[in-house]
Amino acid sequence: MARSVLITKETDEATLKFAARAGRAFIVPFKPNSYVWIVVNKKPVRTLCMDVGLHSIQLNGRWYTWEEIENLGGVFESEFDALGSL
Repeated sequence: MARSVLITKETDEATLKFAARAGRAFIVPFKPNSYVWIVVNKKPVRTLCMDVGLHSIQLNGRWYTWEEIENLGGVFESEFDALGSL
């Protein structure tokens, strides 16, 4: 039975290469349960990143597609980055 395995720094190179070749390895831009910043009405707003999916991200309980986030102006790690995008 196949099961999910956490990739850590101790994971061997063969397993990492297999995961990348099989398309089972993903890099998420933001860590779940952390605060991020989005720009709403030309003001930075602090939101909670609840979950990250392949095609969407959940902020404060609402799922946004990556295209919607691009139209809003993006998601930022700090308020300074959000202000810099204006």
